[in-house]
Amino acid sequence: MRGKVILYFTLLIIIVIFFVISVCGAYGSGDGDSLIVADFSGMPGDTVVDSIIMINSFPVWGFSFRVVFDSAVLTPIKIYRSTRTDYFLSWSSELKERWLYHYGFASGTGPGQGRPPLEIGRGAVAYVVFAVDTDADSGRAYNIELQDDPGSPPKVNVFVDTLYNMTYPHLKNGKFTVGPEGVDDVSDCMRPNSFSLDQNYPNPFNPTTVIRYKLSAVDGLRSGVTLKVYNIVGQLVKTLADESQAAGSYSVVWDGRSAKGEEVSSGVYIYRLRVGDKVLSKRMVLLR
Repeated sequence: MRGKVILYFTLLIIIVIFFVISVCGAYGSGDGDSLIVADFSGMPGDTVVDSIIMINSFPVWGFSFRVVFDSAVLTPIKIYRSTRTDYFLSWSSELKERWLYHYGFASGTGPGQGRPPLEIGRGAVAYVVFAVDTDADSGRAYNIELQDDPGSPPKVNVFVDTLYNMTYPHLKNGKFTVGPEGVDDVSDCMRPNSFSLDQNYPNPFNPTTVIRYKLSAVDGLRSGVTLKVYNIVGQLVKTLADESQAAGSYSVVWDGRSAKGEEVSSGVYIYRLRVGDKVLSKRMVLLR
């Protein structure tokens, strides 16, 4: 019974989207309104996370995007909310072999299910998790493109405002490069002998994962080495390390639990290493 309710709910949302598109129409491509696929990278056999970024000049009630990729290299696993869309009520995806389609809305279909629209701004609205093929060619770059589907019914890259008007944003495609994964929030160009933070393994994980990092002779003399895990909205989940540490290699196991010992839910988490005034961070995915 519950499965049928979810199916009917999903179908109703899709019908509403297509009704809005066909009846209300669009008011064109808004100046400055953009949908962006961020560049990202990863090693063969890795699981990687890409960001879908929205720049919106008006409050957005809903949006959808369709991403086309090389299925010989990338396999989509799941799409997660970001800090900008964590409160969205409707959230659904189609993951196909060569493309994926996703829509999200701040409102549901039942009474009292309305939420405030997405505020004007810029930032990630969704995170897409891919598995990288084990035979991917190292050093090669692949296009990740935002493309409308001319089929019926159409799957489009579009923003919906609070009056059900449609805007087709400017689209900026990205690239996936097979190679060492970049570091979030800081420059990828680390100086020799500086500290480093590895991608956790396994990733995605359930229930445990290992986080490794290295401290150089200089960095290892610093006090206040901390390694902390945050959820996607920036709340501290657990502190894994907080102490003075000498130069060397370290590994820490996270068991997917909060500081209170409670199991945390599936999703994207950020782990952040701070040494003095230097910070490195990366994303990891928990799939229960």
